[in-house]
Amino acid sequence: LFTSSQDGTIRKWAITIGRQLSASADDDSAIKSVQFSPDGGQLAVITHAGTLQVWDAVSWQTLLTEPGESEAYAAVYSPDGSRLARVNATSALEIVDSATGETTMTLSGPNSTVLTVAWSPSGPRLATTSEVGAVNILDAENGSILHSLVEHKSTILPGLAFSPDGRRLASIGGDDQAIIWDAESGELIIAFKTPPSPTNVAFSPDGRLLAVSGDAGTIHMLDVSNDQAQSLVIITGHRREVTDLAFSPDGDQLASSSLDGTVILWDVAESISEGAGQAWLTLSPHNSAVLDLDYSPDGRSLATAGEDGVVHVTLTNLDETMALAQERLTRGFTEAECRQYLHLDACPKQP
Repeated sequence: LFTSSQDGTIRKWAITIGRQLSASADDDSAIKSVQFSPDGGQLAVITHAGTLQVWDAVSWQTLLTEPGESEAYAAVYSPDGSRLARVNATSALEIVDSATGETTMTLSGPNSTVLTVAWSPSGPRLATTSEVGAVNILDAENGSILHSLVEHKSTILPGLAFSPDGRRLASIGGDDQAIIWDAESGELIIAFKTPPSPTNVAFSPDGRLLAVSGDAGTIHMLDVSNDQAQSLVIITGHRREVTDLAFSPDGDQLASSSLDGTVILWDVAESISEGAGQAWLTLSPHNSAVLDLDYSPDGRSLATAGEDGVVHVTLTNLDETMALAQERLTRGFTEAECRQYLHLDACPKQP
């Protein structure tokens, strides 16, 4: 929605649909993770206190509520949407049936305390980072460790991402290093420096670009095709740590969330061509830090998770946004308002 004022300022606004995790539940803690199912029909959220909730992404009816027993960090869908990998502080990594909430497997054994998790889009494999600084590639059917990768010189490994074809795995570490691995063999493909204290990493849908964020609010975008890492642009705009990154499904935009309470949608092509971040839209959907975000598979919506215990779903398509604005409009301008604000002798006819 675009508005103009007498001071000559034009502002671009987004219309958001806000949903509280559970207004009647005891758990009102921060939302730590939000993710659409692969078919876009569901939205899974997990709270800091460990509650897992699954919503119907059309009716916004609650399909599942599963209280947790401890602090939780994330919940990630399997490629077919039938399971969720839930990371928490005590049980480490749990595989949960997304329809019933039943825990079907709990990872245990050496290096089992999981900090982050990613599910391969191409097959039954999971990648995790452990508290001892290892990147583990696991068989998602039985939890066995296929590869334990220990090239990072830090025990803090905050981010993981599979390439869209599942052939590569990117990890970032407190050693200010990013590594791209061959996900099948576990071999190191390339390693390169990141922004200080990197926080997250994301592949573009075509697997050519890699975005890496830092705790100072910067985002580095690199071309990682041809087994090389070429810096394309350093994006600035957030005032505090970037908490999550996600490319839109068409690859045109990169969404970033931050502890400063904003979500910024960056134009990828323009940012690269201009050599600086080009913001398409800036949102402030929460009254708090924004901790996580995810695009719907069709790219029409962006879900954000807040420290305020609320999930917001924002329409990213301008036509749909305008249609929703018209639907919510309670009245039109008066003739006097059209003359004052639109500088028209008569109000335009409404469709």
